[in-house]
Amino acid sequence: MQLQGQNLSVYSVSEVNGLARALLEDTFADIWMQGEVSGFKAYQSGHWYFSLKDDDAEIRCVMFRGDNLRVRFAPSDGALVRLRCRVSIYEQRGTYQAITREMQPAGTGELLAAIAALREKLEKEGLTDQSRKRSIPKFTRHLAIITSPAGAALRDIAKTLETRRALCHCTLLPTSVQGANAADEIVRAFARIADWPDDVGLPRPDLVLLARGGGSIEDLWAFNLEPVARAIANCAVPVITAIGHETDTSIADLIADARAATPTAGAALTTPDFNEIRAQVQAMGDALEARLTQRLGRLRQDRLGQWQQRLAVRNPQRIVDQALQRSDDLAERFRRAFSQTQDVRRRRFAEVQWRLSRLDLDRALARQQSALEALLDRLDGACRRRSADFGNALHAASLQLEAVSPKATLARGYAIVAARRDGIPTNDSYGTPVTAAGQTEIGEHLVAHLAEGRLDIMVQEIHEDNS
Repeated sequence: MQLQGQNLSVYSVSEVNGLARALLEDTFADIWMQGEVSGFKAYQSGHWYFSLKDDDAEIRCVMFRGDNLRVRFAPSDGALVRLRCRVSIYEQRGTYQAITREMQPAGTGELLAAIAALREKLEKEGLTDQSRKRSIPKFTRHLAIITSPAGAALRDIAKTLETRRALCHCTLLPTSVQGANAADEIVRAFARIADWPDDVGLPRPDLVLLARGGGSIEDLWAFNLEPVARAIANCAVPVITAIGHETDTSIADLIADARAATPTAGAALTTPDFNEIRAQVQAMGDALEARLTQRLGRLRQDRLGQWQQRLAVRNPQRIVDQALQRSDDLAERFRRAFSQTQDVRRRRFAEVQWRLSRLDLDRALARQQSALEALLDRLDGACRRRSADFGNALHAASLQLEAVSPKATLARGYAIVAARRDGIPTNDSYGTPVTAAGQTEIGEHLVAHLAEGRLDIMVQEIHEDNS
């Protein structure tokens, strides 16, 4: 609208706030801001409200529940943070605010403070104690590798395992290793190991290697978050971490059962070097062969001396003669035993033949056939008697039912009088029966149903029974 005598437009408050909001959101649709958190409040709805300020100014901020669920640290007043947001206006109040989509700790000092706080918390729970760390299997059967499929860490691991000629099965559980979604994907990978399916053809992994290359503390931030630490602690099988370089130690390294400086070193921990094993086996075989040769030499010397002494006091010809005689004796004993066994078997066979000849199988079968026919005759007679009993009972019930039926009553000279209010009754539908004179009116047409046919009658007089 315009004022009289002026060319100025007049806007409502809602219009001004709406235009201002559209202008701000178009200009600052997706920006990053850094500052210090002030007046932080987490409402029961799950939304966060706070201010972001620096030395000279501040701006109100809101972070809705769907977005702040992805934040992996607990913001508090005084924390230095970096926000990804859009600048807008809350039109109902005209409040200038930043609607936040992402939140990250800003500055190495804040990150180190967050890591130190989480480390202290986990140490109090005993999750970093050496006493709870499990030994790494000497010979791994199934290795689960949690890392990025596109990273250099996976290539280093594969090269190391190939060089060492690892004999285990390897399963890659691909995840991000940095960024907002890295921690969630790593936690889901550990959940897959816990719920390993039975139909994949491989048993559940007996060792896990969690790896990534080096990077800044921000790049390694996913490995310093509490969900990842607890996923490692709750893993049913030993876990080796190979995160970053020698100077980088993450919370995940403190919780893991073993820590390697690099992915290459981590792969070396998962399986022994085949060449080293072969050399060890060869050395053990050589040592065993030498000891056996030495032992056999001594044994040969000892036995040879014993036999020489025994042969000196015994005549070899006599020993051979005794052996030949014993062989003849055993052969004769075997011949007699075999002959006796054959005689016993022949007698038993003859006895069985005699018993079978006395059996008359045809006569026994005829007796059983006669008994079966007698039983069938008895069953047939019982069925006929039972059927006759049921027929007699049904006939008697039919007679009783017929005696009390309306048609039987009509046959004895009675009639059923019905009103014609519901139409003309038929033989199959008697209509509304009239049982008292007071139910009719003079001149009303009635129907009297007889045993054969019906009569249309009209009421001329009404006599009620006053007795």
